[in-house]
Amino acid sequence: MSKGRPAHVDKPVRVHNAIPESIYNRTQIILYSELEGRVPYGAMSTLVSSLLRDWLETRELDLTAFGILGKVRGQQETISQLTQMLINLQRKERE
Repeated sequence: MSKGRPAHVDKPVRVHNAIPESIYNRTQIILYSELEGRVPYGAMSTLVSSLLRDWLETRELDLTAFGILGKVRGQQETISQLTQMLINLQRKERE
């Protein structure tokens, strides 16, 4: 029987990244734990992983092609359905 931590299903990879100091400072304030007196170990990594996972699972649709100012962001399937609905509306308007 081996000792230590169990193996990760999705092995973490160390990434070095630079962000603006103002964003870092705001993040540290939000993640700070009064109980621990510091930002908990792994809190920043958990936040970044969560944000990246969300970003990967969602898509953005620029609505200007449909004559609407702005963009919407959502689940890939939702964006696909919305795109199809807007295309169908454009076709009906042309008839």
